[in-house]
Amino acid sequence: MRKRHEEKLVDLPGGDEVAEDLLIDIIDTAGQIGWVSATQAEALGMTPEAAAGLTVEACYTPASAEALRELLGRFLPEGFVTTLELTLLGRGGRELRTLARCRKLAHAGAPHFRLTKIPLGHVGQTYDDLQADNKLFSRVIADASEAHWCIEFLEPVDINRPRAEVVDQIFANRSLWRIANPAMQALYQLPSSAEFRAFDVRLYWPRTPENEAFVGQIIDSDYRIDAAISSDRRYDGTTVNLENDVRAEIRENYLYRIWGNCRHANGAHLGQPGLGALFDTFPDPALLLGPQGQVLWHNAACDALFPASGPGAAALRRILAHATTSRKRRSWVLPSAGGVRREFLATAHPAHDPAHGAVTLLLLQPGANGG
Repeated sequence: MRKRHEEKLVDLPGGDEVAEDLLIDIIDTAGQIGWVSATQAEALGMTPEAAAGLTVEACYTPASAEALRELLGRFLPEGFVTTLELTLLGRGGRELRTLARCRKLAHAGAPHFRLTKIPLGHVGQTYDDLQADNKLFSRVIADASEAHWCIEFLEPVDINRPRAEVVDQIFANRSLWRIANPAMQALYQLPSSAEFRAFDVRLYWPRTPENEAFVGQIIDSDYRIDAAISSDRRYDGTTVNLENDVRAEIRENYLYRIWGNCRHANGAHLGQPGLGALFDTFPDPALLLGPQGQVLWHNAACDALFPASGPGAAALRRILAHATTSRKRRSWVLPSAGGVRREFLATAHPAHDPAHGAVTLLLLQPGANGG
């Protein structure tokens, strides 16, 4: 009986061995199995005779049976061929993932599909592991309380170019948000109905002198840096300074992705608890500078008087360029919010932070003409 079945299936030298090597069944358009190879029957844990007459639902997982029903119900010409990934319900309930070549043919005077399958084996297991890892990592990122992000460059950045050109490419090359978790969306105060990744990268992370300096720090640190400060834009258009830990994917001198986690640059990372909250109540501008002069944090008064897009931002950067870790006082006249020019007395106070080493607390107090 088995010999006659196999002769109907194939008509080529070694046909018997082909049938024995592969998982094969023939299914009519009603979804009933008319014939199975001995190898597939063994995988199903039954004889070929017992398998014949069963429906696809009895031998395939629900998802695979649904895919087969959709294929069987289509009006297709004889000789039509397609490839599907199908999973058999194997012996003892074990699922057996396969790659199936599905061919429409005439069998016993009626249209049928012959499904010739090979087990995915190690390849399938590797794919399953990758899927499981992806689901796990996606869940970890989605449930994290800290904001996680990843920018992917659709036009990779040539990092062999001069530093200024690399900075320009990072802002000019086409890019998108590959990752932006719910905590990131909350940080930017997006409504729950908004999809962060649908927005242009430049919308919330604009090209500004502050962010050019931020990118420069990433480059100078060989694309691995902690506590670097970026100047971002919330959903309502207001500016927020964020502290970022940044990493990168570089292949053959091309930058493909940068990613990291970020948080409000509010001084919460400092060794003394509550220091950020303390200086946020201080009426005068205060900034904390890292060892390379990067702004680690600034208080609410500084944000109000010198917004990143305001006329005093460039002047404030000049102060930062002259700030040192030695105690030093110097008078500066700066255009603050609204363009009003005011005199400030800048005082640099050296300090030490466990996370960053030598830091500088810069206080800006009204001078004689401070108004």
